[in-house]
Amino acid sequence: MLIYNIMEAYNDVMKKLSNHELILGGLLAIYSVFDIQAPHWLNEFIVSDFGSIVLILFTLSLFLYVNPIIAILGLIAAYELIKRSRNDTHQNYNLISYLPETQPGCRDLNAYNQFSMTLEQEMVQKMAPLVGPSVGNVSYKPNMDNDHDASPIDA
Repeated sequence: MLIYNIMEAYNDVMKKLSNHELILGGLLAIYSVFDIQAPHWLNEFIVSDFGSIVLILFTLSLFLYVNPIIAILGLIAAYELIKRSRNDTHQNYNLISYLPETQPGCRDLNAYNQFSMTLEQEMVQKMAPLVGPSVGNVSYKPNMDNDHDASPIDA
């Protein structure tokens, strides 16, 4: 019964669509599903501010003149077009062009970092060894606090 109702609703929607809306919906669906690249000149236009505004206005006008299902397909296709255009024109990587190149500077810095012995190495050599004879008799006695009935570690 549920499948019958779904098919009836589908048939009602399909009857309301005209031939040009069916063709437009099919083209928009094909563009959205498959990885179809637009020409480079069109990608340059879409990525510009004016081109993005034109595309958004065109997509919003679909909601006024065609079936809402076709307009939603148009919205998805417009999103895919903008995303693919930005990937083609490398607009996602604009900030990288402002970063300085570090490879030439690394060679210069490596020349400055060649030391015979560092200050840390010198200080470790001057330190007294940590192991040696016992300290001898001490004047203090360790005092244990209440251990709250805890068991000894080595038991």
